[in-house]
Amino acid sequence: MIDVKKLQENHQSMRSNLLARNIKIDLDRIFSLYEDVKSQKQELEDMQSKLNAISKGPRDSVSTMEDRQSVTMNATALKGAIIKAKERYNSLEEEFSFYARQV
Repeated sequence: MIDVKKLQENHQSMRSNLLARNIKIDLDRIFSLYEDVKSQKQELEDMQSKLNAISKGPRDSVSTMEDRQSVTMNATALKGAIIKAKERYNSLEEEFSFYARQV
């Protein structure tokens, strides 16, 4: 796998090198996907952290049945969002890997 940070630092020379070898790769797309993968991973980690906090939270502090149901509904909604975020992350990571292997 390529080091994207180094690629970003030397993108002009890399573009010239690829052009000289008649290789057509969209470096801007690689950079964009890299940033998307990073941000999606961070979002996923944040959601997982929130879910962990809900799971580890004191159950005794939730006094009424309504409050317990609300916490359960929030956790369930968060689990659904995490599943979707993982799917998005996996898709982005796969696309990024595809492009990165071409460099």
